[in-house]
Amino acid sequence: MATPPNNFRSQLEVECLTMLSHLYSRGLSLPVALLETATKIEAIQQGEPAPPEIPLTEMAELHAALAHRIAPALPGTIAMLALDDARNSWRSVLGPLPTVRRLMLAAFFSMIVFMITGVADTINAHTMSKELFAVDGWDQVVLLIFLLSAAGLGSTFHALFTAQKYIADATYDTRYESSYWIRIGLGFVAGLLLAVLVPVATSPDTPTLAKPLLALLGGFSSGLVNRLLERLVDTVGSAFFGPTRQQPKEPEKTEQAGKSDLSELAAGQEASEALPKATEQPQPTNIQTGSPTLSTVRPSTP
Repeated sequence: MATPPNNFRSQLEVECLTMLSHLYSRGLSLPVALLETATKIEAIQQGEPAPPEIPLTEMAELHAALAHRIAPALPGTIAMLALDDARNSWRSVLGPLPTVRRLMLAAFFSMIVFMITGVADTINAHTMSKELFAVDGWDQVVLLIFLLSAAGLGSTFHALFTAQKYIADATYDTRYESSYWIRIGLGFVAGLLLAVLVPVATSPDTPTLAKPLLALLGGFSSGLVNRLLERLVDTVGSAFFGPTRQQPKEPEKTEQAGKSDLSELAAGQEASEALPKATEQPQPTNIQTGSPTLSTVRPSTP
């Protein structure tokens, strides 16, 4: 079993061993020339008394060859999945990595809060038909918690669904772990804004799930709320400052249109050059004086 790395050399050793195990477990082959280096790395990881010394260049060459063979999977992701300390414990039911397990706990917490507040006496058709600021006291707090839990369900669902795709492809990158929690925070805010600010025509006699559904949608897609707010800002800005004027762009000419324009220009030049030649006719000249003579028309005599 590979041990967690503590320096660059040990990181290469661990990633090479985990990639080699991943490679052969899926029936993929490796050049025989690199197996000797892999055997030496395994001897080092098993703690033999006199482990062989492996040059760093050979380890880097083996690492590059293995990474090319397992692509698009990432070597770091393969190593994290193999070295996860919860693989053989009950925590593995929550997911393969610590971040995924935390996201699962957040989703379960949102679900429990949604169920508890949903069965409260405050959450009924009469309360849901009112605006948020038309509800007073503890009823308003319970309604806010109910809507926030619905937004949390949508945001955690989206985060888990996104992480599941990367883990299945072994392309999960720890650099983006914080982005999942940022997305959940944005989902809480977006879900609450969408459920509170969007007017829904309801009545106490017709129970509806429009508000919790809007909170769920806002939590799932915070980008939708962001686009709605940007559109609202543009609309208000155009009402006060007028529509934004765009500079007219010159029409782009295609290659065929450019050639036709050049041919028309050349034809026009040829016609203008030919016009003076056609109008300038030679006039008869007097042989003795060299001056042009005017031809006179004599009237015919009867």
